[in-house]
Amino acid sequence: MQLIVTGRHVRVTGAMKEYAREKLGRVVTRRPHLNEAHVIMDVQKYRHIAEITVRGKGLELFCRAETPDMYASIDSAANLAHLSAAAAATAPESGRITVSVMMSPRKSPIPVMYPR
Repeated sequence: MQLIVTGRHVRVTGAMKEYAREKLGRVVTRRPHLNEAHVIMDVQKYRHIAEITVRGKGLELFCRAETPDMYASIDSAANLAHLSAAAAATAPESGRITVSVMMSPRKSPIPVMYPR
């Protein structure tokens, strides 16, 4: 799987890239045809935001998590991607499916599926 890591207002270290690759490994084992992942790490004052977009044949997953720690944000977003991949696995295979999940510290994650 091709992994692209982008940092906004933060310098992305090798350890952060490796952590994201390790966490996204669970999503790839769930859906092996996923071939591209884009992780965007953003820091805004005390908010650390991780956005993960995973694309593959007939499926696009987008997850966003916000916590006070970047590693926790990556972990939360990867967990949401894993749950979204599981939800998309039970969905019918007709057409392209986009799953968007956003999580902040005050809200619980609810996957929303949009057929295209």
